[in-house]
Amino acid sequence: MTKIFLSFILSILIFTFSNNAQNESFQSNLKPKSIDEKNLNIILEIEQSIKNSDVLKLVRFINAQTYFSMMGNINGYYTTNQAYYMLEDFFKINKVQFFKFTQISSDTNNPYATGVLQYENKGRRSKAQVYISLRKIGDNWIISQLSIN
Repeated sequence: MTKIFLSFILSILIFTFSNNAQNESFQSNLKPKSIDEKNLNIILEIEQSIKNSDVLKLVRFINAQTYFSMMGNINGYYTTNQAYYMLEDFFKINKVQFFKFTQISSDTNNPYATGVLQYENKGRRSKAQVYISLRKIGDNWIISQLSIN
């Protein structure tokens, strides 16, 4: 009798928990896409821009409030034009071999990503750590910090 009672209680508990999980999953599918997904898409677009050394696409996410820290003693804030030429020179000198963000946080308030950039400079292959963080200005997300060291 006790075994039957315990089986019955266990069955009710399993049914209750699985039903709650299904309801939560169903409700989350009904929610509109969050800003986190938009942040993730922006981060992935930035990743592609770096991977392809596409300065024109990358500079869309840069303005005078972007802080740069890059190899070659480049530290500070630069105008969008200065940033364009600085990044263009960087990618000419350092040929990207491979790049992928390995850690991404698309948090609504503080999205950021880090990854390893594999590049070739004067026939020598090297690696650099890349870090970006985003900040919302008006309706647009910009890179608030870009670090390649």
